Amino acid sequence: MEYLNNESIVFEDIMCQMSDMIKPKKSMIFTRADFRKGKDLASVFFNSLVNLNKFIAFEQRDPFQYKNEVSETPN
Repeated sequence: MEYLNNESIVFEDIMCQMSDMIKPKKSMIFTRADFRKGKDLASVFFNSLVNLNKFIAFEQRDPFQYKNEVSETPN
């Protein structure tokens, strides 16, 4: 991330954010059932861990714009 002139993020912070997003039954223990509850969130979870470009795009998104897009086109 420093190579791309972005601020480094501590891994524990990322995992805390992912835990808040997925809301697993047991804290920090992610099961297949947890990912099936929110299929669109599962892709964000795995992309954040393995795809730097998508992680940066997720971190820099505007959450209010995303919420408006989802409410306007629910399908």
